[in-house]
Amino acid sequence: MKQRLTVTKVNNLKCPDGVKMIRICDGGGLYLVIEGHSKRWELRIKTLAGKDTYLGLGSTKFLSLKDARQINLEVKTARERGIEPKFYLRRLRGKDTPKFQDIAEKWLEVQEKRLKASTYLDMMKRYRCHIVGSSLGCTPITLITSEHIYEFLDTFNQKGQIPTLNKFHSMITGILGYSVTFEYSKAIDISNMKQLFSRHRSKPHASIKVNQLDNLISLIASSNLSLTVKLMFELQVLLGTRCCETLKMKWTDICQTDWIWTLPSQICKNGLEHKIPLSPQAICALKLAKQLSGDSQYVFPSPHKKAGDKPRTTSTLNTAFAKLGLKSQMSGHGTRAVSETAMHEQLGAAETLIIEAIHSHTDNNTIRKVYNRSTFFNDRQRILNWWGNQYSKLVHDKTCSYYVKQELEKLHQPQF
Repeated sequence: MKQRLTVTKVNNLKCPDGVKMIRICDGGGLYLVIEGHSKRWELRIKTLAGKDTYLGLGSTKFLSLKDARQINLEVKTARERGIEPKFYLRRLRGKDTPKFQDIAEKWLEVQEKRLKASTYLDMMKRYRCHIVGSSLGCTPITLITSEHIYEFLDTFNQKGQIPTLNKFHSMITGILGYSVTFEYSKAIDISNMKQLFSRHRSKPHASIKVNQLDNLISLIASSNLSLTVKLMFELQVLLGTRCCETLKMKWTDICQTDWIWTLPSQICKNGLEHKIPLSPQAICALKLAKQLSGDSQYVFPSPHKKAGDKPRTTSTLNTAFAKLGLKSQMSGHGTRAVSETAMHEQLGAAETLIIEAIHSHTDNNTIRKVYNRSTFFNDRQRILNWWGNQYSKLVHDKTCSYYVKQELEKLHQPQF
């Protein structure tokens, strides 16, 4: 039987000349590792999967032989109870207990592989702005209580920022779940905590009625808004796309033979590539936009040249409506409401699936969504062409393109 280590042996043992490292067994899987002038404790143990592994317990300067044996016993006992040794060892190290923000960072690493890039970046921004360095973020994960989380969420409740509160509630729930899964902490149930705060009552985006479109076009046409913004508004109304999609429109995404605009999956809300057949009215607006965009890759480039070749911001149309005194009456997203309302009112329920496909809405019928893979391209083309003609009739052919074309002709007239 091998002799167990003693305190004297631990202090006096050295690494033989020419040998970089030696392991000396104390029994029960505990080893003294001597490497150069340093000495540390290691535990050889099987994982729950049955694989042999070495776990570092710490330096002999800070961990005595007696303490190392005690930890060895506790870790092996925990394994017998079905706890992964490396996770139990983490809990034993009080000074190494990770903070809430450390666990949040690990959880976010997992989310990066699961979420769309834009969603992940928004989540990272919230984490850096509100969790890192906060009272909640700096608290060790093992000491986190429901009260900590309530106080953190209540700051958003007091400011009336209920959507932000809901996002953080979801985020914290995920972080706590990760912590419990990997045994950093015990479970904390916060599933009912949202009931303690104000409810978010969503307001529909401001939008005019379809029969007010004529007056709005006249107002936009006579305003000092840039020609690019006027065309951007018109395309929004004609195509029913989201502002962020229209703003990121690139010339390379538009087939100018068949006049089809292909939206890459990265910029679509549902993460699916979306092909939009362009109506004659939309084509006219794009041809005018080409004269204004210069050598930019974007159809609607930023006017700020110092920013480089970038698209306009998502607030462009909202800012434009505010300048016209229409902040409470119309919004960028409201352009979708105009086109969708007109289509539903005049085409009826029979065309609902096509209208929803035009506006890139996912089907609420989960079974139909699974089996119906149609993009309704020909039907969408038919309805978009119909809507383009209706739009022209509603504004008596005095479209934004009509006014922009006049302005461009004035600019190109020879000066005498």
